[in-house]
Amino acid sequence: MTRSAITRPQVALRVLIEDQAVCTAADRMVTLTYAMRDAFATTEDLTAAQEAAKDAHDTFANTAAHYLRPASTHPTTGQECTR
Repeated sequence: MTRSAITRPQVALRVLIEDQAVCTAADRMVTLTYAMRDAFATTEDLTAAQEAAKDAHDTFANTAAHYLRPASTHPTTGQECTR
């Protein structure tokens, strides 16, 4: 995967969405995705890095969904998507 494959959507998101919570969640997701490249010392390190990246992705998706959905249709915490 190339760097631009990850950063191009992130840049587009920053241009289109000004909400700080969404941008912060996107930045964290990208940072943790890149962190997987350096987590090769042990299988456990790689597994932990993968789980952190997946969790960051889920957080981003839920944060973006809250931003994009009208307030009256927000699900309760128990209704949010999880892996």
